[in-house]
Parts: sequence; C-alpha cells; structure tokens
Amino acid sequence: MDQHDAKQAGELSTAATSDVVDNSMTNVVAAQASADGSETQVLAISSATPTTEPPKYLSFGRFHMSKDGLFARGLEEGKPTTRLCDPFEVLGLTHSGKGNARGVAIAWKDSLGNPHELAISLSLVAGNMTAVRQVLLDRGLIVELSRNVSELLGTYLIKVKTDKVITNVDQVGWHGDAFVTEQRVYGSNPQRPIVFQPRAFPADRMAENGTLADWQQHVALPAIGNTRIALAISAAFAAPLCQVVKEDSGGFHFVGASSTGKTTALRAAASVWGIPMRTWHTTGNGGEAIAAQSNDGLLILDELSQVNGHDAGAMTYMLGNGTGKTRSSREAIAQAPMRWRLMLLSTGEIGLAEKLAEVGQKAMAGQLVRFVEIPADAGKGYGIFDTLNGFANGDSLARNFKAACEANSGHAIDAFLASLFKDLSANSDKVVAMRQAWLTSNSPAQADGQVSRVASRFAIAAAAGELAIELGILPWPTGEADTAAASCFQAWLERRGGTEAHEITTAIDQVRTFLERHGSNRFAQLTAKNRSAGSAPTHSMAGWFKGDEGAREFLFLSDVFRMDVCKGLDSTAVAKVLRDRGFLIAGNDGNMTRVVRIDGAPTRVFCVTEAILGTAV
Repeated sequence: MDQHDAKQAGELSTAATSDVVDNSMTNVVAAQASADGSETQVLAISSATPTTEPPKYLSFGRFHMSKDGLFARGLEEGKPTTRLCDPFEVLGLTHSGKGNARGVAIAWKDSLGNPHELAISLSLVAGNMTAVRQVLLDRGLIVELSRNVSELLGTYLIKVKTDKVITNVDQVGWHGDAFVTEQRVYGSNPQRPIVFQPRAFPADRMAENGTLADWQQHVALPAIGNTRIALAISAAFAAPLCQVVKEDSGGFHFVGASSTGKTTALRAAASVWGIPMRTWHTTGNGGEAIAAQSNDGLLILDELSQVNGHDAGAMTYMLGNGTGKTRSSREAIAQAPMRWRLMLLSTGEIGLAEKLAEVGQKAMAGQLVRFVEIPADAGKGYGIFDTLNGFANGDSLARNFKAACEANSGHAIDAFLASLFKDLSANSDKVVAMRQAWLTSNSPAQADGQVSRVASRFAIAAAAGELAIELGILPWPTGEADTAAASCFQAWLERRGGTEAHEITTAIDQVRTFLERHGSNRFAQLTAKNRSAGSAPTHSMAGWFKGDEGAREFLFLSDVFRMDVCKGLDSTAVAKVLRDRGFLIAGNDGNMTRVVRIDGAPTRVFCVTEAILGTAV
C-alpha cells in the first residue's frame, strides 16, 4: 500500500466503528439446530441464527463501506466521492482448493430484510461485470447506474483482502461429505467451509415459495394413494441419494395419452426442489449444461414429442452415460467434459422405442434400463390418479396440484437434506437397508439382469420416500412410498412384456408383429403334396404356410427372415431365441434353418410355429 492509500485507509477507518473487519467465520457458517439438539452446518447467510452484532464492513484504500453503502473517493484531491452500491459484507476469498478459480464471497440484506449471499468468480468480474451487476440487482443489492460504477465495483471485488479463505466448487451436488445446492451447503465443515461459485450465473435457480407446511397439506397429502404422483415425489427425494447407493443416472418416463394428466406428476416432483420444468426440446450443448446443473439432483423434461427421434436417442444416451463431450478451448487445449449423476422424470404420449422408430432407429436395452417407461394411466378411470381423495373429479384434483405446486416449492428438499445431514451416516445406512428390503419383497424370481437394474431404480425411489416419511417431511403413512413404487414397477413389467432380457422380448415381438401384419397376404399356402397353392415367389412374398389354423407353420424365405423380419437384429440370435422358446423348428443338420421341398425343389427356410402368435412373452 502506498502512502496515499495508507493515509486514506487511516482516515476511512475512523469514519465509523462498524467498519472494523471481523476475522471470524460466524457470519459464514450458521448452525441450524434441531429439536433434539443436534446441528447441521449450512453455509448460507439465509439460514443464520439472528444476531445482535452489527454488520462487519470492510474498507480499504479509496473504498469506504458503511451502513450507507460502498463509496469510492476520487483519485485526486477534491474529486467527488461516488456511491457504488448498497452495503455488503465480505465473507472471504475463495479458491478451488488448488489455488485457482479465485473469487470473493459476499453477503447482504435486501430492502425487505431478506438475507443473500453470493460467491463471485474474479474472472467473471474481469470479463463481464454487467452480468455481475445484473445478478446483484436481481437479488436486491442495489447498484448505482453511473457510468464508472461497474469498473469501480469490480476493482473493489478484485482488490479486497481478508484472511478468511473458503473453498469454492463450480458444480452442485456431492463434494466429499458435503452436498451443495445453489443456495446452501449441507454438511460443510466449519473449519473448511465450502461455497458454490459457478463459472457463470445459471439462468434458472431453485426457488422457495410458500411454506413447507402448505406444501405438505396441499401437495403431499393429496398424493396419498396415487401411485404415479407418489412415485414422482419419492424419486425427487431419491435424486441426492443415488450417490449413496451408487445408482447411475436415469429415471422414469410416464407414457400415455394427453388427457391422462402426466404433467401433474412432474409438477409435484418439481415442487420438491423448486426447479423449472423443461421440455425435451432441450438438446445438444444446452442439454449438457442443464444436466451438469442438475448433478446429484432432479431433471424434468416434459413431452417427448417435442424432439425428433435422432435427438431423443442422443439425449437419452447422454443423460444415462453421465458425461458430455470432450471439447477444446480457443487455444486448442482439451477441456474436461461435463459430468453428472441425476434423476430424470419425463413424460410423452409415446415411449422411446416408438420415438426412435420414427427415424428408423431401435431402442437399445441400455437405454430402456435407464429410461423406465411407466403407463401414466393408473387404470382406475381417473387418468393418472388412482383415487380422488375427496375431489369432485380428476380435473379438479389436477388443478389443485397445479396451483399448490406453483405456490409452495423448494422447501421440501431443503428440510429433507437438513434432516439427512443431522446424522448422515445413520441415514445413509437406513437408505441402503430400505432399498434392499424393497428389492427382496418385489424383485421377480430368476429375472434377467436388466429387470433387476430397473427394480433397483424403483427401490431407491421407494427408500427415499420412506426415509422422507420417517424424517417427517412427507406426511404419509409408513409404507406409502414402498407401495407406490411396487405398483408402478408391476405396471412397467406388464408394459415391457415379462422379466426376460430386452433382446429376447424384442426378438419374439418383432417376429410376431411381422406375422400379425403380413400372415394373410405375404404367405402362400403349401398343400399336402408339397406344392405351392400360389404362384412362384415374388419380391413381396415372405414364404409359405402349411397346416390347419391354430397349428400352422410359417416357412420364411431365408433372405426375408434375415433382412426384413429381423431388421436391426442378429437373425441367428433371433432364431436361437425362437428355438429355445419352442417357436422355431430347426433343421436336423444343426442349422437354425431346415430344408423343405417346394414344387420339387429343396428350399432352405426358417420354420416358425403359429404358437408365437398367442403366447405372451
């Protein structure tokens, strides 16, 4: 500090006693006390306990901070002093733990007395003070509009000094034993506090509206007995617990007609977190950024029809894989790809397989295991609802959910995480035990591994819901989340067609669908004398059939079976599946095909029995 700055600092330090710098972190880390006397460390001024201590403002050099605001004196003697903004406290200087990603954490109260805190990247201060000023104004810190204010405020933020150091992270979710959201850090060590400092301010933030009590009364209680709504709410609580049980990214897709009320389930889940509902139209680089912003949290995408099949396939793979593309900076330096683990909730009038079929693609088993499709219609005559819980009709109940979810949001996940961290180890053990108990009770015997993986996803939703019940967040009877997950799991199994591997059910379904569509017009009858009743095969002919109805055998031309019937599949594998299920009569020579004589000529065919048409798979 030069002599002029030292003189100014001395003068400013005597201007107000409130300008003394406080080196403690009492304003950074607040203890949220529980009824039993335990504490959860929450890094947020908004959760701090009331204090009678005056704010600790920091002045230096030409800058003076007091209860009247931040001021900057002119560089020369006699030059006027400029007011920059409302007053704020400097909580500490931030860095990534490796000395980079420098920033500054500040806190203030808006004109209504609401507390706010913000960690600001210094690189953002240097590169885009307009964005910094906009977010400060948006959160109630009034910044003056004079021409040179941005530059002066930026200089203050860059040059301010304090011995308080806070580790920053630029992504929400788990960081060691701490969980970071945009507003709070749960489980932060008071000796090594953590703060969320994004590289750029996200467009949409978690929002808290209404109260937890009203959310419980008007959103959670009407969900009792409504399996799809209860599953969606339970899945919202499950999002941060996927890390605990090492569950991969994935989620649930409610599929059904537009009149079933699918979006109601998404609204209920979104209200747990106070997050916006997005649409499937979000693709490409924007999709990666949104997924990363939802790390260890909930992502909601409404209406699959709003995206084309190519983008839908790419999006499901990207979300399920949990990682984005590796890209290069302007200097051609490889940048680390975005990563995430999240819970997805989605809706659509059709499922992923039907969407991909629109562009000639097939849904792979890996996609369908992570993108679990549940019929939205509960089958009780009320669309997505199983019960109306006293409302006149389904429309009335849906309107209640919409209004209640808009008025009350964001409090449930805050209360859940705060309660979770009162004893993270014990609660984590409960989640593991609850999940295993659900699997023991609901997993089908000898189910394929794909079914087991899907069952695991239902199990973590059930466990999260039951834990939320035990912690007093969900006002449901014990077992409500378990029952909802079990009901939806059975609906998924019925829609899927059984407990076998997707490849098996797909193979049988594809051959059966071909016969159902073309059995009457692309197969010629073969008489008892092994002579075709029709003309010689044409380009549209698939083969022949013989025997009486109910016991017919369909003789596929080999090329038709391989290239048409089994399009997109391994025809040899399909034939083996059919043989093992008793639907295909293989040859005596060890081949999947057999040789028959048609009009005196030996012809190699795939022989499929009519039993495939009437047997469920």
